[in-house]
Order: sequence, then structure tokens, then C-alpha cells
Amino acid sequence: MSTNLTTKQKMDRSARRWAWIVLIAGVLVSTVANALSARFEPISIGVAVTPPLALFGVSMLLERIPRVTSVVRALLTLSAITAGTFSWVHIAHVAILSGQPVWISWALPAIVDIPMLLAGITLIQVKTPAKRTQATKVTAVTTPAKKTSPVKRTSQANRTNGVKVPQLQTV
Repeated sequence: MSTNLTTKQKMDRSARRWAWIVLIAGVLVSTVANALSARFEPISIGVAVTPPLALFGVSMLLERIPRVTSVVRALLTLSAITAGTFSWVHIAHVAILSGQPVWISWALPAIVDIPMLLAGITLIQVKTPAKRTQATKVTAVTTPAKKTSPVKRTSQANRTNGVKVPQLQTV
């Protein structure tokens, strides 16, 4: 990794790191809450854990697809809304079963699902910076010969042999 990062690149890297942490933690909490709200049957648990994983998959697809058409974006958004709604209801259900007041139970999923949504948006908007931000080109640069003693002139001539030496310059 390059150590010559700009402040914006460092902030973007930090934002991406935190977005991943929030997204993964949200998926784990949502998956556990959905599994707890399902009847303790393998099929019910499988159905219950699908939405957070689908939401995670949608955010990863939106981040990685280079060009997203409006139809694909609409389908992915519909999938995200459906998964988010399903997850919201299951987290609220677990809160109600644990004895929380109804209004708190319906507000509680905001703590999990809204940060996941923002983390997904952050990952989409803050793309990984390109490895090479400046183009380089090779140009021929000649340096005028200095008046030096014959010994130094000979050693200098042996190094370049009178040929233009290409040097890299950033554009």
C-alpha cells in the first residue's frame, strides 16, 4: 500500500472500513433476531435469515456492478426494501416477545437497519481509489555537460555514453 495518501483518500479508506464494520455487525444482529423470531424449525430459520443476507448481497452487488441500468437498480432496490421490511418486522417481533413496549419495539429496528442502509450507501459512494492516480510518461531529458576534470568527464561519459537518458515524469 502506498503511504503517500491524500487526506481525502485516508478519510475514504476510514469511511469504507467503518461502513464494513457497521454492515457486517448489522447483518449479524439482524440474522440472529430473525432466527430468534422464527419457530425453532430449520425451514423457518432458513427463511428468517435470508433477508439480512439478501440485503447484504444487494449492497455488495450495487457496489461492484460498474454500470447499473435503471431496471437492475429498480430490482435491487425492490429487493432491498423487501428484505429491510422483513428484517424490521422480525426485530420488532423479538423486542415485543422480550417484553418491550410496542412503540419501543417498532423503533428498535432503526438502530440496526438504518445504520446498515447508510453503510451500504457509503460503500457504494466511496469507491476504492484507483491504485495509480497519476499517469506517468517517459520523456527524454538531456542534461548539459558540466565542465569537470577529465577523470570525472570520463566517468560521466561511461554512465550515459552520450545517449539521452529517459526519466519518468508525472503528468
